[in-house]
Amino acid sequence: MQNTTSNTMEGLWIDLDILTDSNLTLQEKFTLAVIKALDKNNGCFASNKYFAEILQVTPKRASDIIQSLITKNY
Repeated sequence: MQNTTSNTMEGLWIDLDILTDSNLTLQEKFTLAVIKALDKNNGCFASNKYFAEILQVTPKRASDIIQSLITKNY
């Protein structure tokens, strides 16, 4: 897969509170960490396509993961 996101993020830090949260799947943990990295206190406006590229899933699956985070109040 071509790296089209390199100009947006250089790396990812996953906070220990996310990493150890037993209510989250691994994909949810990773997605939440990406959201926090992109947020920078301005909100995250990345598209499902962007998350699909990062997660290497379909845009529909990326949407499902994000919806699950919303449902779980993250």
